[in-house]
Amino acid sequence: MSRTLPSIVQFDDYQVNLPAGQLYKRGLRIHLRDKSFQVLAALLEHPGEVVTREDLRRQLWREEVFVDFDNNLNTAVARLREALGDSAEHPRFIETLPKHGYRFIASLADTPAADTVPLPRALEPRVATPEVPARWWQRRYVLVLAASLVVALVAVFALKLGNIRGRWWRHTATSATPVRVQSLAVLPFENLTGSEKQEYLSDGLTEEIITEVAQLDPARLSVIARTSVMKFKAVRPDVAEIGRQLGVDYLIEGAVRSGPQRLAITVQLIRVSDQRHLWAREYELNPHDPVSWERSVAEGTASALSIQLLPTVQKRYAAMRPIKPEAREAYLRGRFLLANRDSTTFEQALAYFKKGVEYDPEYAEAYGGVADAYLLLGAYGVLPKTEAVPKAKAAALKALALDDSLTEPRRTLADIRWEYDLDIQGAGKDFRSAIEANANDSGTHQWYAAYLSSIGEFEEAIREMKRAAQLDPLSLNVNVDLGRAYYFARQYDLAIAQFRKTLELDPSFARAHSQLGLALLEKGQFDEALAELRTGAGGPASIWLGYAYARAGKTAKAKEQLAAQLDNWKTWHTNASAIASTYAGLGDKDQAFAWLEKDLENHGSVQMIKAWPYWDPLRSDPRYQDLLRRIGLPE
Repeated sequence: MSRTLPSIVQFDDYQVNLPAGQLYKRGLRIHLRDKSFQVLAALLEHPGEVVTREDLRRQLWREEVFVDFDNNLNTAVARLREALGDSAEHPRFIETLPKHGYRFIASLADTPAADTVPLPRALEPRVATPEVPARWWQRRYVLVLAASLVVALVAVFALKLGNIRGRWWRHTATSATPVRVQSLAVLPFENLTGSEKQEYLSDGLTEEIITEVAQLDPARLSVIARTSVMKFKAVRPDVAEIGRQLGVDYLIEGAVRSGPQRLAITVQLIRVSDQRHLWAREYELNPHDPVSWERSVAEGTASALSIQLLPTVQKRYAAMRPIKPEAREAYLRGRFLLANRDSTTFEQALAYFKKGVEYDPEYAEAYGGVADAYLLLGAYGVLPKTEAVPKAKAAALKALALDDSLTEPRRTLADIRWEYDLDIQGAGKDFRSAIEANANDSGTHQWYAAYLSSIGEFEEAIREMKRAAQLDPLSLNVNVDLGRAYYFARQYDLAIAQFRKTLELDPSFARAHSQLGLALLEKGQFDEALAELRTGAGGPASIWLGYAYARAGKTAKAKEQLAAQLDNWKTWHTNASAIASTYAGLGDKDQAFAWLEKDLENHGSVQMIKAWPYWDPLRSDPRYQDLLRRIGLPE
């Protein structure tokens, strides 16, 4: 019989939070996609009754194009059964009536059972439903109020204790007992608005919370980077498995959902070891001040983990200002496009960042977005570096002038000083300054490692890349760059092992194949090296095929590749160093140095000349030492 449902529905070991669109088993969150959850909600509204396929189409798919409706519904039901551990052949919860519909056959409990783990408080219904007696609700309200007071007192005590601990640590800094570093990951916020057009918002909020908690106290809290956590956007294993893959102690989960006139954000902190919910809260996104909730999340996380806010963080929070909602939306849309690393969308991302600046000229993060967009447009050859890099530099300087706590503009300026200005010493200071500002930024460690390799500090570069990999363990590029750090250090066996480990994450990743091929080449395994380079050809591997053929003694093939490289140069004026490497492999030192000069003129990658092994045959030549001097690299 159809019935009016409370906000929280329980059956067997499962709890369903209908307003939040969330499913739990014994208090543990189970990821369920939107359509699958909507099917579950529709069946729960009619327990024991048949809900036809046509009813579901009208209710859930409505006016959408439903040419593939049957397949979509079947997929949604299959995912729902998987989440519930149910079976179509022997159903416990959902019975199928072939070609007709479905029926929910389990019994619903009126209220959650007393022996189950309760939902986080922020996810519980805020008002009594018609089925709950008012007197019971009044008693419950008193209990909740009392519990809130206890929580508040505990929080105050924790803050005082944190102050005491902070003072104690400063007075005993020479103690041999190290500070225990806790680790945390912010999982991709779920988009429960029902609109795919809001994906930019849920992804943007995820990234901004990562940024906030990463700056709380990097010496005591290690925070996983965006690239790794986004692996769990489409498929989300249980908490223990996520904790194992990321190597973290805590998780933050969030969801964005919309109502008639509001946008609500739900956030909760979970301890991985016992899946306990330590802290949870729900916010309404204030269009006039869209960022204040982020500060609240960071402060709540710090309090729950007994982390005292650093003075720099307190100063930044005190200086936070409201951001115009139009500027905020434009910025998040730009970040969403930039995160895909698709050169076809960089210009569109830049346009959004510029809109953000137009809407709010004091919006520092928007200027940082402009800087990042220009830097990528130059790096991918969409714009000439001579045009893109100065604009990136100006935007980054403006961002820091407005907010000197930002990490990305510092990193951008360090990279420009290193790769474009060839100010080697100044770049090193800038990279170290960026790490001091936010030691949890994986990208800064990654770029600093490349810088260290360029100046011949190979062991330190490996240490930096290992730190980057701890912060971003599932990033393909970070894993490849760890292998490159070994490769630059001429530790080829370790490099090969790391590249193969990366290919276990994604066997189709062209960059890993190319770098593996180069490492195998240095080991003299020419056939296998060429096979790997050809596998990645069309990606970055193709630029090294000429050198590889030359090293393998396939001179005709090497000259064929060289002709293609020279023809490509006429149009794009990129990869002069790759042409130089092919000449070096063929033994033509004069042409190799001539093309290295072109690479220097065109702001290419000549600053890495000390790192790449394929320049080793040139190192005894006086022209090589002269080039090092002009670049500013130590001999």
